[in-house]
Amino acid sequence: MTRHGLASLGVLTTVLVACEELPLQPKGLSDRLLLYAVLNPDSTRHRVEVAPTDGFTALSLAALKISIHQREPVAGSWRLVAVWDSTRAAAAGEPFTDCHRFPIGEKREWPHLGPGPVSVNMPVGGGWYCLRPEVVLQPGATYRVAATAEGRVSAVGETRVVGDFQVEGATLFSGDGTHLLSASWSESVAAHRYLMGVRRRYTTCPNCGRAWYADVEATSFQGRIPQVAVDSAGPVPMLDVAAMDRHFHAFLITGDQGNLHQVHPVQNVVGGYGVVGSFLHRSGTITMKR
Repeated sequence: MTRHGLASLGVLTTVLVACEELPLQPKGLSDRLLLYAVLNPDSTRHRVEVAPTDGFTALSLAALKISIHQREPVAGSWRLVAVWDSTRAAAAGEPFTDCHRFPIGEKREWPHLGPGPVSVNMPVGGGWYCLRPEVVLQPGATYRVAATAEGRVSAVGETRVVGDFQVEGATLFSGDGTHLLSASWSESVAAHRYLMGVRRRYTTCPNCGRAWYADVEATSFQGRIPQVAVDSAGPVPMLDVAAMDRHFHAFLITGDQGNLHQVHPVQNVVGGYGVVGSFLHRSGTITMKR
């Protein structure tokens, strides 16, 4: 198990794109679901991806339904804030099984966890459903995403949604063969960690850059970066910062795809497999000083 790509993150795309192995067909658990939902407060429509674990033999899911509940801060009860179901979507002519053509959204609110160049390794014949429940998220609030289907165990996961933040400044000091990066950004509510990367602003060759990133707990970074990262960033380097909750962060950085055995990533979906998390991305220009 390596790491998922973040399609809108430039350098982080290359860093995280490797995450691809998940339990696809666990023996004796053919009634389970794979559920992936990474909630982004930048968007009102949220991509949720669902598939059967026995995707090689089960080509479709009947009566598939997604619900999102928000936890009330005082009472602790759950309030229904969004519902999506396949029966109504089919009646309205809404496509939801072709994940390759599924729109990413007005602000490219990735992460995209389904089929495509940044994807998990899916059952060849399996049916993946790309769903778009609509709700305005409240940063700092806790949400529960649940997937149900006929003859399947309910898959449920919870996350606390991260909040808005901005890159405050980034400077790259170069001299005597060393490169020191000083960068800072404002705090994101509910963010567990930040992934920070350096990338090229303008490029027509997405595979030409050599990815470099740091996993940061604080809202700043001061340290050396390698020569190859500076060369790949070109004359107009950019800083990418991704704030994420603890569930999505754990899912990205854990697991290993071994030659004989694989260790699956940390997951927080109960009754099934996958992750329900939260993510937000911001960018800023890096000032170069020599």
